Amino acid sequence: MTAVNSTNVKASSKKDKPYIEVSSEADEKHMSAGLDTTLAVSLPAEVPRGYCIEFLDALSSDRSYLELVDAVKDLATITENLPTLEEELNLPPWVNWSSKESYLPASEHIYLDLMIGSLDLLTEAPIQSAYSAALVVLGLGLLLRDCKCVMEYKEDEAHPDAPYYLPISVLDLQIILKVESAISHIAGTVVGLIELAMRADLPNDSDQEEEMQGANGEKDQEDE
Repeated sequence: MTAVNSTNVKASSKKDKPYIEVSSEADEKHMSAGLDTTLAVSLPAEVPRGYCIEFLDALSSDRSYLELVDAVKDLATITENLPTLEEELNLPPWVNWSSKESYLPASEHIYLDLMIGSLDLLTEAPIQSAYSAALVVLGLGLLLRDCKCVMEYKEDEAHPDAPYYLPISVLDLQIILKVESAISHIAGTVVGLIELAMRADLPNDSDQEEEMQGANGEKDQEDE
């Protein structure tokens, strides 16, 4: 797992976490009816605060992708009481939570080299927290959503607002396979972070020994 230069990482307080909060059970029940449908066609900038994970879930039905989203949710839950590391990642400019575009830029659909370069940036991103993991998964989800649009495109049934480049897009099976490979790689990184976080929560042997010694000392004093 690639380390991140500490100069490019800044900590923020919990109230400043923009898109890694996990909604509460009560909130989920309150918004569940039609939420998935709404989020599936939403723009990143329209996602309600705290509903990042639900939006990521709605972007694609691909099984491996959804398992990755679940892993990011687990990481966010385990580390929710820690400061958020908002890494300055070198990602394609369209991978951000303030995007107001319904589709990826035309250049990503028209130029294969540019699309592969964007995928490489997503795959090689040095993920170190739930924040950066969610951002990278956002990019993969948006890619999969556009892939589905391209694969299902029919000129006689196309929406009037459908972009002109969908029928000539390079987002074909080759790209989908590359996305699957990226998902597998990133999932390994996220799972590794989850394991590190879980080990960090466990007391080490020296701590346990000190606790035992302290407890034994108190017991000896009571016996005296």
